[in-house]
Order: sequence, then C-alpha cells, then structure tokens
Amino acid sequence: MEWRKRVGDDVANYIARTAANRGTKVHHMAEDYLNNMHLNWPNKWSEHQKSFLPWCMFQKLSHRLESIDNIRKLEAGLWSDKYGLAGRVDCVAEYDNELSIIDFKTSTKERNDEWNENYYIQASAYAEMWLAQASLPDGVRLKSSVLTDFVFVAIDQPVDWTDFVVDEVDRIVPEPFKKKLDELGPA
Repeated sequence: MEWRKRVGDDVANYIARTAANRGTKVHHMAEDYLNNMHLNWPNKWSEHQKSFLPWCMFQKLSHRLESIDNIRKLEAGLWSDKYGLAGRVDCVAEYDNELSIIDFKTSTKERNDEWNENYYIQASAYAEMWLAQASLPDGVRLKSSVLTDFVFVAIDQPVDWTDFVVDEVDRIVPEPFKKKLDELGPA
C-alpha cells in the first residue's frame, strides 16, 4: 500500500491499531445501546463517556440506532457452505421497518462509495449467509445496511453484490482450501 510505504510500518501499525481499538469501543457502545444498557444500567453506561473520541463518534451514529427495531441477532456468527466463509454480523434487525443486515463502521474521514466497496461486499455476504440460514416467509427481502458515523449506505438488492462476494472469495481463499471444500461437498 502506498500510504504504508510513505509513513512507514511503525506509524501505519500504530494508526491501524488505534483505529481498530476506537472502532471496537464504538461497536460496544452501539451494541450496549441496542441492549438498552443506557436505560437498565445507567451507571455502567456512563463508563462509555470516558472514551472521548469513541463517545463522540457514537453520538453521531446513535440517532440512526433509533431506526432499529425487532432485533433478531446481535454480534451473531454466520457461515456459508456455498462460499466457504464465515463471519460475525453486528446486527440483524428491522431498519426503518425493513429486515436488514446492519454493520457498524467508524471512520475519522468522510468516505465515498469507492472506499466503501469492501463494506458493501461484506454486508452483502452477511445477507447471503443469513438468507441461507434463516427461514423467511416468501416475499421477504433482506436489505444490507452499513452504518457509519459519517455516511449511511443501504444496499436494497444484496444479490447485486454477489458476484463481488464470489470474486473476493476466489481472490483470498487459497486454492488447496477451495479444493478441500469441493471434496467435502455441502454440509
């Protein structure tokens, strides 16, 4: 990566580690909020305010959490035998009254669609995995949503990103592992 070369490994690692820790804190705040910690355990909830930047980022995100209802899963493991991958979805719930995959992201800079492509692919993969595991009534669509502190992205047609999911799996999964998956067949 050009940026890493320019700033050096030590600085890049520090920035990445700091961003990951900050993102984890915001993620915990969102999950605790959706679990009503702010109502049921206000003293424990107030501990979040001690992490200033994550708290500020959460405040920018929190108004979007009001649109989340009828939570099916929080921080849930998903997998796909079809694609040979697994992950942990942040939230499966209704967002603006539509069943959605919801993923929380943080960034200190406003992001554009090109930078968000990996987010779209990840949310779409989660949608595909959820649809494979859940028994939904006919006609129920699943929307993928990526919530960040600066942008909101909704993918109304997760299947539009399926080709990208397949391409990414092909790109990152080692060939011997893919062969082994093929030999094992569907679970």
